[in-house]
Amino acid sequence: MIPARQFQLKGGALCLDFANTIDDRGRPDPVELLGDYDDLIAFGRQTGILTAANAHQLAGSAGSGNIETRALLARARTLRDALYQLFATLAAGKAAPRDALGVIQREFARLAPHVGLTTGATRFIWQWSGPPASLERLLWAVLHSALDLLTSGAYRHISVCESRTCRWLFLDTTRNHSRRWCDMTVCGNRAKARRYYKRHRRNSG
Repeated sequence: MIPARQFQLKGGALCLDFANTIDDRGRPDPVELLGDYDDLIAFGRQTGILTAANAHQLAGSAGSGNIETRALLARARTLRDALYQLFATLAAGKAAPRDALGVIQREFARLAPHVGLTTGATRFIWQWSGPPASLERLLWAVLHSALDLLTSGAYRHISVCESRTCRWLFLDTTRNHSRRWCDMTVCGNRAKARRYYKRHRRNSG
């Protein structure tokens, strides 16, 4: 059995983690992390949207070659790309791109019939009312996360990793909003190593 893909959840919000499911965005040959239906299931399981029972049911009910699963994977990638385009553009201080907003609004309209408003412990909450073992439930959770960022204004704290090869999105919750990397131990350390190498070359030249 092939182990499930492990995702690096560095975004600080579910929708940003989902937008980051392409690796090495700044390279000519970025890596697709949502390669198949099983990867979608793995993302849902790892983020806690799907239970182990949900994931098992989904994996057993449809193969990656099924027309329905291929269509849902295509929808997921389209939503992912729209979210990245939207938040990367907003992070650059530019106006929201209409085509990305259009994708998000169409997906909302498609999923809205499966969502209801219910009372929580201290406030009203949106609750998924469709089948529990559904990857549309995953898409709704991602979309809900994005809508929360947009309507709360928290999107103003989204940044793009300064690594030219990474370009992942993250929510900067530092006090002075000075975070530069999606992960200091990965992209940050690589940048430090490059700067050290350049200084060393200058000093030894």
